[in-house]
Amino acid sequence: MPQGQCTLPADDAGRILDRLAGLEQVIRPADIQQALTATGRVNSRLCTLTHEVMLWVVLAMGLLTDLPIRQVFKHARRLRQGEESPHRSSLCVARRRCGTCSPKSFAPWPGRRRRGRFTAACG
Repeated sequence: MPQGQCTLPADDAGRILDRLAGLEQVIRPADIQQALTATGRVNSRLCTLTHEVMLWVVLAMGLLTDLPIRQVFKHARRLRQGEESPHRSSLCVARRRCGTCSPKSFAPWPGRRRRGRFTAACG
């Protein structure tokens, strides 16, 4: 496994957050990578909650505004047998580690100026 990859198992299509496949129709994975690279948010080690995974979760938080961050993660990923979802504190720390720069890099794109949703606190 190369450095910087997520340690969570992917589905057949290679998605970690397999239930967000529809969101990929609006925001391409290449755009996510571009935003992370532009802001210097590239993981240098293996971890469960990479910057890319957390950016997808933050984007999903913008859609699922009534749910706390742990429930958003659970809605975004089908849990495999024997797999537990990360604790709320782990998700919040990973969200803070990702920073607010990455979601703001989407601001110049048409229709994606709702920064208030992207910088919402963990809940």
